[in-house]
Amino acid sequence: MSLERRHFKRLAKPIPVTLHISTAKISCITKDISKEGLCLEIPIQNLPVDIFEILHKSVTIEAMDSMVEGSVKWYTVSGSSYQLGVYISKQRRESWKAIFTQHVNAGGIFNIRNYFQDRTKGNIIE
Repeated sequence: MSLERRHFKRLAKPIPVTLHISTAKISCITKDISKEGLCLEIPIQNLPVDIFEILHKSVTIEAMDSMVEGSVKWYTVSGSSYQLGVYISKQRRESWKAIFTQHVNAGGIFNIRNYFQDRTKGNIIE
C-alpha cells in the first residue's frame, strides 16, 4: 500500500489480542492500530494454518472480553514473525472503536474523538 493511500493516523500500540481463525485461538500483539484495522505480529510457528489460507478470509479479534470481526488483507515476514494486516469493515467499526478506546484512551494519551476523524478532510487535531 502506498503512503498516499494511508488516510488515517496510526498508533504504534502493543495490545495483547487473541486472533480466532476457524477453531484455532492464537495469542498475538498489535504492532499498530488505526480506525480501519490493525497490524498483528504472530510468530511464524504459532500460525496453525498456511498463511495463504487466511488471506482475504474472515477472522475474529478478541481483546478485553470484546470481539470484532475483520479480514486479513495483507501479510509480510519480519524476522521469525508474520505481520498480518486486518481490516475492520464499516459495519463493525463502532465495535472496533469501543475496543480501541478502552486500550488507548485508558492512559489519557490523546482525544479519541479527533483520532477517528478522516485525515483527508483536514479534521484531525494532533
